[in-house]
Parts: sequence; structure tokens; C-alpha cells
Amino acid sequence: MKSMAKEDGGFEGDFAIFFQEWLEGRLAYGRWTDHVAAWMGRERERGRGRNARVLVVRYEDLKADLTGELKRIARHCGIDVGGRIGEKGEEVLEAVREKCSFEYMATNRRVYEPRSVIWRDRSFRFMRKGAVGDYRQLFTEDQCVCFAEAVREAQRKSGQAGACLMRELLGGEEWERGRKEGEERA
Repeated sequence: MKSMAKEDGGFEGDFAIFFQEWLEGRLAYGRWTDHVAAWMGRERERGRGRNARVLVVRYEDLKADLTGELKRIARHCGIDVGGRIGEKGEEVLEAVREKCSFEYMATNRRVYEPRSVIWRDRSFRFMRKGAVGDYRQLFTEDQCVCFAEAVREAQRKSGQAGACLMRELLGGEEWERGRKEGEERA
């Protein structure tokens, strides 16, 4: 949002202020934890647990095993990569994998950049480094702890389904680190 033009909802100020306002839901798109909780929707209200129509796909998992994640996404969508596509299944999967790689998207960045956003600086690149865990270059240790606390609070509000979803979103290692840091602070 810092790179977005002010008239298009962009934020002006340093990251520490942005982080606090983002965490409290005072920015254009609201609170992240509320956004995530909305994914659970009516299914949770009906007592069915986490919304089965939502598939959590983490960037970290895509980077670690893009082909495996593409197969998981296909299964979630009811597509049998092997049988339904037939003998060409692996060929099709490889073509999709290539187009979904960070390298391909970075090379063809204009295709993937939002066109509805006005950027402050025309040289701004929507596609960043493609590195897992790069947020650590931006977040302070206190911000990591504050974020983990916000996630725990969202979990308390949404119950077991929320805990499962947040664990999926953050991944095992990040989830455990945030949980331990929160316990140490308490």
C-alpha cells in the first residue's frame, strides 16, 4: 500500500505506523485477521468446522514443491491430472508449472501486475524477490510478536476451526515460533 498513490488508497508514513494501523484494521482493506476469519464463513456457523471450499495455499509450500502443490490444487478443484487429462497429464502439468514459477512471472511481470492500481513510482515492481521469509527484513522482533498475538486473538474468537486455519496459513514453524514468543511474553 505504500507504493500505491494516495488517491488510490495508498499509505503515507513509515512502516512502523503502517504496521500498527494495518494490525488494528484502520487501513483501506481492514484487519487481516477479520479477512481470514471470513473465509470460514457459513460452514463454521453450521458446525462443520473450517470451510472445506477454501484451500489454503502457502507461498512457502509453492516454493518448496510447486508440482505437488499444483496437483493438490487440481484435486481440490476436482481435476484428476492423471486420468482426466490422460496421457498428456504430465505434459500439461509441466506447462502449468512453468507458467506458475516465480521466474516466469517475474520475466512476464506486466501480465501479473494489478492494472487497477495507480502506483506512486512508475518504476515500482509488484513482483518482489520471490524469497521465502523476506518479511523478516521488514518486521522487527516486536512486530513479529504483535502479529503472532493478533493471530492468537483471532484464533480465540473463531475457535478450533480458526486455530487450524491460522496454523495452515502460517505454517508449522512460524506458528510454533509465534506461540512460544507469546507464551514467553505472558
